[in-house]
Amino acid sequence: MSYNNIEKSDMLTCYMESGKNARAAARLYNTRYEDRQQPHFTYFRKLLKKLETYGSLVSKSRARARTVTNENNSFAILASLYENPYTSLRSISEYLDIPYTSVQRVAKRYKYHPYKSVKVQQLLSHDFERRLNFVSQMIIKLDDDPTILTNILWTDEARFHNNGQVNHHNQHYWSDINPNWALESNVQTRWSINVWCGIIDEYLGGPYFYE
Repeated sequence: MSYNNIEKSDMLTCYMESGKNARAAARLYNTRYEDRQQPHFTYFRKLLKKLETYGSLVSKSRARARTVTNENNSFAILASLYENPYTSLRSISEYLDIPYTSVQRVAKRYKYHPYKSVKVQQLLSHDFERRLNFVSQMIIKLDDDPTILTNILWTDEARFHNNGQVNHHNQHYWSDINPNWALESNVQTRWSINVWCGIIDEYLGGPYFYE
């Protein structure tokens, strides 16, 4: 729960008037300010201790945290993300000697997000021409037989290896906009098991697993 300085000052007044009895202070505060958010009785003791320790209702640790994320440090953090979007916040924290939580706060403030890559099938130079040829042939066949698509068995298969998986948790791209980052991979080689599946009209065939 957060309270403004006026509310904190009223709490201290009730605490002192109650002879530093926290429970009595909580009851007095509740009676005087029924429309306010009511603190737990232990908060009165903590509030006085904070005032005696720091001489203020705001602790020095919180005031220091805000100065760490000042304009100069924020600029340095954003510059590091811009120069190397593949870096990590911990690396920036160590390089700039800024607390990790402060680096996190700046990245969040400026809406930087660690986008993760998406695996896509690698396309070769002749694949585009093959696609156009396939579309042209299908247009001609559909003119002759509008139901031809329901009579075609569409199949695909994939091979899976038992290792070599990418750890996406440690692979990211920091940016304030989604770069739609994709990593090309060739899934047709070096796998140890095959999975085949087919579909014709509304019927699914498989999946079938074989070595």
